[in-house]
Amino acid sequence: MARKHIKYQGGFEAEKFPYKSLRGFLGDMEERKELAHIIEEIDTRYEVGAIARKVGMSFERGPGIYYHNLKEFSDWTLVTNVINTYSRLFRALGTTKEKVFDDFTEKAEKITSSNQDSYYEIVKDGDFEQIDLRDNDIDITRLPIPLWSESDGGRYITTGLTMCLNPETGRQNMSITRLMVQGPRQTGILITPAQDIGKNYLAHKKKKKNMALAIAIGADPLMYIVSQINAPRDISEFSYWGAIAGEKAQMVKCKMSDLLVPKRAEIVLEGEVPIDEFHSEGPFGEFPGFYSGIRKLNVFKIHRLAMKEDAIYQGMAIGKDPNEANFITSWGTDLSVMKHARRYFSEITAVRSISAVGLTTVVAIDHNKAYPGLSKQAGHFIWACPQLAKAAKNIIVVDDTVDIYSEYDILWALGSYVQGNKDISIVEGTPGVIIDPSEPWGMGYIEEDKTLQTTTTTIIDATPKYGIFSEGYKRGIVDSPKEIKRKVEEKWSHWGIDLSLIHISEPTRPLSISYAVFCLKKKK
Repeated sequence: MARKHIKYQGGFEAEKFPYKSLRGFLGDMEERKELAHIIEEIDTRYEVGAIARKVGMSFERGPGIYYHNLKEFSDWTLVTNVINTYSRLFRALGTTKEKVFDDFTEKAEKITSSNQDSYYEIVKDGDFEQIDLRDNDIDITRLPIPLWSESDGGRYITTGLTMCLNPETGRQNMSITRLMVQGPRQTGILITPAQDIGKNYLAHKKKKKNMALAIAIGADPLMYIVSQINAPRDISEFSYWGAIAGEKAQMVKCKMSDLLVPKRAEIVLEGEVPIDEFHSEGPFGEFPGFYSGIRKLNVFKIHRLAMKEDAIYQGMAIGKDPNEANFITSWGTDLSVMKHARRYFSEITAVRSISAVGLTTVVAIDHNKAYPGLSKQAGHFIWACPQLAKAAKNIIVVDDTVDIYSEYDILWALGSYVQGNKDISIVEGTPGVIIDPSEPWGMGYIEEDKTLQTTTTTIIDATPKYGIFSEGYKRGIVDSPKEIKRKVEEKWSHWGIDLSLIHISEPTRPLSISYAVFCLKKKK
């Protein structure tokens, strides 16, 4: 695979919102000192995954990591942890923590099936077309695709923006699917029947036609975020890019199909999913933090590989939270849920998938609109919300005086406001997730002729209760005066105190008498 070897020396041209490329975002990160460089040789077998996970576990989830020297891939560079912090995610969306849901809902509501084409444009050439390989000249095993986790069955592409068409409407779907390398020109692909890609595949199968597929790797951060939005089936996800950015998304038509891919992607794979060919796939370290099983899955046959001469490979670690892949997926879900809630349940002010892409979800309600029973009603609304796709198993309801982005605040609310016999609701027989590790049927794979078993949804009401008697409680939550807090905030940068450099070796325990965690020793 002939390609120009250009050693990264810095100097990416920084972009500001709307970011149009991975490189432009990396340039912005570098200006902000958010991009760390590893110069020594790093192995794509497990070592990249270990580094990405360690960064993800750090305070504020750490910097992006740029790998300059890859063992066995000396002509490549690789980047991870690009969109794994709130500050970078809000920059990619062009908003703030306080306005993110209102801004998204306002812009997303303007998109309809009839006007979606006005939010993107088709341009002639893609930046990724400097190298163009076909069929037998393709060898994806020469791309620095990491082997992420100890028991993974192989190397996995985890950043592939996956494009496919609904053959009945012509509408294009964009998502992220896991792609296991199975040879120079083939990957396995997980196609879930409940998702749009699965519905499109079944529609192709009925027509007895293979499904065209395109994979874009190394796109701008907003494109990755909108790929996780639960869009109506007649609207393409990349239309949301245009609505959020305030300008048209630039897309390029593929050479081998009518599919569109981002103009500034680093790498693009084109091919098809045969309707009658399957191959063993797995195990793979999945979003709940455990490995999925092995079964026969569809395959992706690659007929074209196009890329920049100095293409950067982008990867995302996945598995036990926190990690970049779960973070992006959760935010796509949260934005979709809040768009739905704004229309049908206005008392909900925020939602956060706090763990395992929604298996634990925190929802905030407006304390000014609170009335008896509202919190439980909100909890039931969330687990029944179609945008969560059956993933909301444990739901914690707080009011908007609690910062749902702070685990300390959430634990404080649980310790302060919850009585087990009054504030926990159990709903049995709710739809489950096929890789739920808490169920005996979880993490393996069910046979095609069996239906998915049900699970139990738990709603915890962690909102303030009425009729508090003590005078101290009536004075409110302990805090500094708002005016003083504002002054401190204004002076903070002048003082030069960098919170990212403050490492907490042992968490404080403000709720030690009311909330406890025990570790049980496993029997040998």
